[in-house]
Amino acid sequence: MEPISRPQKKSNIPVIVAVSVIFACCCGALILCLIAGAGFFALNRTATSFPPLDSQEIMPTESFENTFIPTPATEEAFDPNIPQGGRGDNALRKRVWNFIVPMAEEQAGCVSPLAIISVLTVTSEPDSAGVWEETWELFCENGSNPVFRVFFTPNSDGTINFSPELINK
Repeated sequence: MEPISRPQKKSNIPVIVAVSVIFACCCGALILCLIAGAGFFALNRTATSFPPLDSQEIMPTESFENTFIPTPATEEAFDPNIPQGGRGDNALRKRVWNFIVPMAEEQAGCVSPLAIISVLTVTSEPDSAGVWEETWELFCENGSNPVFRVFFTPNSDGTINFSPELINK
């Protein structure tokens, strides 16, 4: 009499490997989509803060008290450490940026604002005294995005004073 043999158990290893590979591919694709989306968002925010390509010449603003104030010089070197846009030049934007970053950190809980994706918008062109207004929307690493209203006032010596105010945390 022959002994009864039991059928051998099939191994689940090929199924486990196949499911693991599919899972890893899906996770990888999801991560790539998130990275691409974040890059597109940053690029879109940066692109909206640059002046149009057809405005390559420096145009003077109105002259008050014999003061000449240039609009943003598109020929200035790009600096990723200061926001782009608005009416001021790199030096003025850097002064304002260095002033409002501590305000944003203290008053709005902003952690490490990112200059390269901050959005500067001229909300009021210069009036008869040369005063204009801009909004500065900051994007912070912790997800907050405070908005400042900044008033710019030209002086008779050619310098420009600014006065920022937090309007949205």
